[in-house]
Amino acid sequence: MRFTPSQALDLIGITAETLRYWKKSMPSLAGKRGHAPSYTRAEIVGLIVIRRLVRDFRMDVSALAPQSEALFGLCSAQWAMPSHRLLRVTCDGLVSAHETLADKDFAEAAIVFPLDAAIQELEDRLNEQEADAQMELGLPPVSVKTKTRRAL
Repeated sequence: MRFTPSQALDLIGITAETLRYWKKSMPSLAGKRGHAPSYTRAEIVGLIVIRRLVRDFRMDVSALAPQSEALFGLCSAQWAMPSHRLLRVTCDGLVSAHETLADKDFAEAAIVFPLDAAIQELEDRLNEQEADAQMELGLPPVSVKTKTRRAL
């Protein structure tokens, strides 16, 4: 399933200006230009992760730019691997995925982000849109009389 830019903006929860800036900053999004760019589910999840890192943790998009390919790749791998994956983002923007962090060396500060949270946010927004898409018609019921056929 692919999403148009306007659908992507609604699903991610960002403005068009923000998406334009991110496209300029991140090489993996730079190719999303032209007449009809589209976004995959994995790219939407990756953009939700980026939005959360930028808004919630005040991380600069330019710090994530060198690792954007890896970030989107890890997000697309989530569907291939059904287990719960965690993204670990260091202060310098290095991104890695882990099943568990119990055996990891924490020599430096890092943000740990559950990919399931971004996927759940996407699913919730898609379900919201589906509910809004089915609108009721404001027409009252009307009686319809049918003509009977005469026998020849």
